[in-house]
Amino acid sequence: QTAIPISHAKDASLFTHDGQEIIDCISSWWTITHGHNNAVINRALHDQIEKMSHVMFAGFTHEPAIELSERLLEITNQHFGKVFYADNGSSAVEVALKLAYQFHYNQGKSEKTIFLSFEGA
Repeated sequence: QTAIPISHAKDASLFTHDGQEIIDCISSWWTITHGHNNAVINRALHDQIEKMSHVMFAGFTHEPAIELSERLLEITNQHFGKVFYADNGSSAVEVALKLAYQFHYNQGKSEKTIFLSFEGA
């Protein structure tokens, strides 16, 4: 199958070079919730890129990360004490599994080493 070249996107639609509109039903990233080319998100991205494009969290942080962490902790009623940022879903799941294992190990339950999953999930 040949990839379809896209010239631009807006809201829930992708547009080809010849003007064909394709509804984007793929629920990746934020587009299914906020749409493509969202003005609020674009403005925030532009403002951030003017300051810095990327900072590794290997001993570093920055104000937007701190603010987001504080907001996330606040909406969980301070039930959690830390926030972990991952750059993709598979890394987030890997870290969650490792944290669960480490939690049980720290509680003296080192025999808890089995994870359940759904076939085809």
